[in-house]
Amino acid sequence: MGMGDEVLMIWILAIAAQVGGYAGELKEHLALPPAATLTSHKPAYDMEICIADALTVLGTPTSLRDGPDGVVIVASNPMAGTYIASAAIQKADRGSRVIVRVRGKGWNDRVRDRVQACL
Repeated sequence: MGMGDEVLMIWILAIAAQVGGYAGELKEHLALPPAATLTSHKPAYDMEICIADALTVLGTPTSLRDGPDGVVIVASNPMAGTYIASAAIQKADRGSRVIVRVRGKGWNDRVRDRVQACL
């Protein structure tokens, strides 16, 4: 391995370390107690963009499919590699159920109110 290969390997390891998060962090976040459980008569696809926008108060939103009838929107801090808030939207009788989770203190009411406005 030449000097150029070693430098490239160091850069790859540095970039991999910055990607953030560790295996299982998302599952750990989704196991947090809910800050709120809300219901809506709207289907998930009618709320996804609004809820993603509501979570931007805490971080960069990402939408992930959760089976055929659900979606999880997480707000993360890419630099720290942590999930800060999430909203799981699941199909329910006559609409959807939205489960909001927030890591940290003092944001539960603010995030819940922003998500509630989307329903």
